[in-house]
Amino acid sequence: MRTYTIYVLNGLDADIRVRVKANKNATTSGALSVGEFEVKLGDAEGRTISPILTGWLPYVYLELWALSSPASGEVNAWLVKSKDKQVPLVSGLEIRDISSHDPDTDPGKIYIVEW
Repeated sequence: MRTYTIYVLNGLDADIRVRVKANKNATTSGALSVGEFEVKLGDAEGRTISPILTGWLPYVYLELWALSSPASGEVNAWLVKSKDKQVPLVSGLEIRDISSHDPDTDPGKIYIVEW
């Protein structure tokens, strides 16, 4: 099994917490957490996920939240499968609260994708 990298670019003016979730179906219902990390304001972080260690499930998405209420900026993230294949996980998400955000709360901004 291959490993993949989750690359998160935090353009917000607040730190964020990112939870990587995986599921057997393309839905958030019943999803399992397979990793979690923090991304400082204005920074980028990458985390490599290995299905050998986390268990393989065909779908993945991100759940994220700000640690304090941001006033500006956006979050973008990708599932990096290879140098030529980078699949968007989050596109232009403007968070302005400390609530949790996922594909159910922000459809069209946070995506469920296949490994």
